[in-house]
Amino acid sequence: MSDDHREGAGATDPREVTIPLAMLLAGIAVLFVRALVTEGSGGVAMALLGIGAEIVIGVPLAIVACFAAARVLDTDFGLLHTAVLKLAAAFIFPAAVAGIIPIGLLAWIVSLILYLGMLEKFFRLEPTELIVCAILIFLVRILAGVVVAMLVLA
Repeated sequence: MSDDHREGAGATDPREVTIPLAMLLAGIAVLFVRALVTEGSGGVAMALLGIGAEIVIGVPLAIVACFAAARVLDTDFGLLHTAVLKLAAAFIFPAAVAGIIPIGLLAWIVSLILYLGMLEKFFRLEPTELIVCAILIFLVRILAGVVVAMLVLA
């Protein structure tokens, strides 16, 4: 990770708040529109409940997993509040984009590439840190999806 990030980038750096917030909101909007289009107005409430559950379960799990990995890898994500925002955006936006790709394997590949790209831009991680965090977020997303599916089907 570069020294400028370890010391904390200035509040005016768009990587810190503006870009992650925009990507997080864009991801949530895409998830909402996708639910509306695929489920129609009658089933959108159930789809949104599933999306909300995945966010409530998946985002905290991904954040905890990345912070645990950071401790093992001897790195950090900077200030807690901006790190949480960036990690939430890196969890939601790729999942939203993958959700509109109709081919499963392609959707997974695209989301993994987006995880790598967003984590690199937001945190300027070293290659090993980048790969570990991207894989952790990817696996947590799968786990969260399974948990949400089990809750919805129960």
